[in-house]
Amino acid sequence: MSGEPVTRLYRTMALIRGFETTAARLLRAGELSGNLHLSLGQEAVAAGVCDVLAPADTITTTHRGHGHCLAKGGDPRRMFAELTGRVTGYCKGRAGSMHIADPGSGILGATAIVGGGLPIAVGAAWSAQVRGSDDVAVAFFGDGAVAEGTFHESLNLAALWRLPVVFVCENNQYAELTPTDLHLAAEPYRLAEPYGIPGVRVDGNDALAVRAAAETAVERARSGAGPTLLECVTYRTSGHYEGDPQRYRDRAEVEQWKRRDPLDRLRPALPEGLAAEIDADTLTSLEAAAAAALRDPEATPGDLLDDVYGEPQEPVPAVTGPGRTIKYREAVAEALGEEMERDPAVVVFGEDVARAGGTFLATKGLLDRFGESRVRDTPISEGALIGAAVGAAMTGLRPVVEIMFADFLTLAADQLVNHAAKMRSVSGGEFSVPMVVRVIGAAGKAAGPQHGQSLEGWLAHVPGLKVVTASSPADLKGLLKSAIRDPDPVIVLESLALWGVKGEVPGGDHLVPIGRAAVTRPGTDVALVAWGGAHARAMEAARLLDLEGIDAEVVDLRSLMPLDRETVLAALRRTGRLVVVHDAVAPYGPGAEIAALAAESGFAWLKAPVRRVAPPFTHIPLPEPLQRAYYPGADEIAAAARELLTAPAQVAAHR
Repeated sequence: MSGEPVTRLYRTMALIRGFETTAARLLRAGELSGNLHLSLGQEAVAAGVCDVLAPADTITTTHRGHGHCLAKGGDPRRMFAELTGRVTGYCKGRAGSMHIADPGSGILGATAIVGGGLPIAVGAAWSAQVRGSDDVAVAFFGDGAVAEGTFHESLNLAALWRLPVVFVCENNQYAELTPTDLHLAAEPYRLAEPYGIPGVRVDGNDALAVRAAAETAVERARSGAGPTLLECVTYRTSGHYEGDPQRYRDRAEVEQWKRRDPLDRLRPALPEGLAAEIDADTLTSLEAAAAAALRDPEATPGDLLDDVYGEPQEPVPAVTGPGRTIKYREAVAEALGEEMERDPAVVVFGEDVARAGGTFLATKGLLDRFGESRVRDTPISEGALIGAAVGAAMTGLRPVVEIMFADFLTLAADQLVNHAAKMRSVSGGEFSVPMVVRVIGAAGKAAGPQHGQSLEGWLAHVPGLKVVTASSPADLKGLLKSAIRDPDPVIVLESLALWGVKGEVPGGDHLVPIGRAAVTRPGTDVALVAWGGAHARAMEAARLLDLEGIDAEVVDLRSLMPLDRETVLAALRRTGRLVVVHDAVAPYGPGAEIAALAAESGFAWLKAPVRRVAPPFTHIPLPEPLQRAYYPGADEIAAAARELLTAPAQVAAHR
């Protein structure tokens, strides 16, 4: 190959090389914060693969992703601005070199988590398939990611669904400081075969060879034939990070690979003098871009709270018909069905959700109505599912993924906490992730220590996630519909204890606003704040107290994040006493946050200390009698309220 493609490849590699050498200079000059991971010696991979991609194609990349971003159309000035902490950077100067994202260039994000981008690329490819476009997704990753579970989960899912995705492994011989012979049991390209995916190994320092292999893989994906794994054997001549003393490898080895430098190998194919001209022009333009970036305003502490959440539209319930009485679980299928009818971007997937209608029959009938392209069964593969939801949400879909029990979210913690929750922030607000995760949580009824934990406190602690839970069929339907329309990732916790409970659901487009609690029983003597399965026990406690002449108010929180502070404080102001009831264990649980709210913002109204009524600091037992002892009942809640009514004199004296 000669002519324009060769020149284009060389220009791209020179851009990558020049950018990184300039960035290294800025680091030495004290202009950069944090570590800098360079890809010197690996430029041919980014250049060769991205040269055959269309503008609408997408990529995910890694902590060593400058080259991929530049090759896909990233702006050097904005990248320098991000590296130097300027507000004009891709993440407004808040995240640095490991987190470049740009929807305009099809860059779905660089991630500092090894292997973290693979399932996101799978989700983007699935999105393209559902939308009927011929877009292709590419996942760049290093040889170290091959040992991660997300690598295998992603290949399996992509193969099952014949997705238009190309997996590009940059085998640079080292996973951080460990050589491949100590961390890989097989060559990466061979691991594609068990999944029925073509595995291709290519000289990753030969830009033309990489381009040819990538062209075949991309054409295969675009034609609907499915994924390919491309292993590019290369070498990073720089250290793992800039300043790495590199004691883990022999200097002669580095020098040997430098003699295979990808730019040097392509220079003979260019007209005489053109390579030197490109090198000089590129370096001049990059120095100018870096200087311009350094003149831009720096990020300030006032920007820290930007882009954690989007701006949701205030839902306006449109009740147009009489209400109906349905079961709690039936509210799920109704909400999903209505939203899928309203918006073709809404898709549902998860283990057993299609043909079986869900493990708990919550999605029964959806497959017949909407077909397999929008309601899809999946492997037991939580990390890939949540990651695929992230990628799908970033590229035009509104996925609803079922993970069954909240316990299983621990298997997908990376994708949930490091990607779904942070994507808006680390893209400087450029990307939103409108996805919903349905799980059984805050259950009040469990199938043992690993099938029923109430982890809402964990989830609500993560900036970027929203966490809601419903105690009635009406609230479940309304919250789920609102969650699907929300611009951010929402965890919807469903209570297994309420699965068969019936309740009236308003007709029409019934929506419950996220972040708004409900006073389900007004009162004047004490406020009981609860949510999910615990709400019914709080209501029963209020009835017991009423028999004694104690007027208890009950607040159904409904949303853990965002928290309706105003409704909680209003209940405290009316009653002066607060009891928080929940199914998560008491220490460090959500009740502690509500108690802190009362102490910080409502201390003047407190007539007694805040009481938490919650399970002890132990694991959920399986036998039913032990579960009854584990979860506080109505009698315990009522007893806590009675104790508060005897305490005001002591608190008043303390004041």
